[in-house]
Amino acid sequence: MTEVITPAGRIVWGHPMNGRPKVDNNKQPVLKDGKQVTQWAFGVAFSKDDFSATIWPQMDAEIKTLYPGGAPANFAFKYVDGDGLDGNNPPRPFADREGYAGCFVLSVSSEAFQPRVVQLQGGAYVDMTPEQVKCGDYIRLGISFKCHQGKPGVRGSVPGIYVNPTMIEFLGYGTHIQTGPDAQQLFGGTAVALPPGASAAPVADVTGAPPPMPGQPVAPVAPVAPVAPAHDFVQNATGQPMAAPAPGNPGAPIAAQQPGNNVAGTAMPGMPSTS
Repeated sequence: MTEVITPAGRIVWGHPMNGRPKVDNNKQPVLKDGKQVTQWAFGVAFSKDDFSATIWPQMDAEIKTLYPGGAPANFAFKYVDGDGLDGNNPPRPFADREGYAGCFVLSVSSEAFQPRVVQLQGGAYVDMTPEQVKCGDYIRLGISFKCHQGKPGVRGSVPGIYVNPTMIEFLGYGTHIQTGPDAQQLFGGTAVALPPGASAAPVADVTGAPPPMPGQPVAPVAPVAPVAPAHDFVQNATGQPMAAPAPGNPGAPIAAQQPGNNVAGTAMPGMPSTS
């Protein structure tokens, strides 16, 4: 195992403190002791100069502990060239993604524990919470490299290198990177004719009251008054407005495909040589 402290980089996919259930290449749950494995995975973009000077020599040395003549053709390097092409069909430039151009993007993951993220404040390191860190922020981290062979009889298992975090130092805030499909590309920006029964404006509920607009208080429903004689006048009771509900969470962004996590083969053009 080889350990290294990285230079500054930027989180460009995933989140170091938000774990997700792990699945294999066939989208099937990965189990351990009968339970699905939780994985904390994220990608960090480093300038090519920093990566080549600091990270690659350590990674290459670890690879040569098992493959002194160089990595085999199906080796999973766990990093991609931010100026290269992805593995989609048809392939698309990685540089179209925020933070990739001019960088090598390293895939980092942990299945043993949630990585610890700290920030230097007043000369002391303070732990950060998941809510204080986002995709797009800048970090440096301690990582360990461990070269491994493919597992015989395991479908899709290839030789590669484990890239595990030991600790992460938060350095600064960056523009939030929203991962997942692009709405304009997915839906095309064209209005769709409404089907029967749909309305472009909010529809009143069964009581006849218009639905509240986002951010407006919601008045409580008045209790039903008993039926009064025709000559009596009954005034419904009213209450104090309740606090408005928070606007709905549109849902967590779709996890980005983890580029490089299962990338096999020799390094792409522009990547450091493995020999």
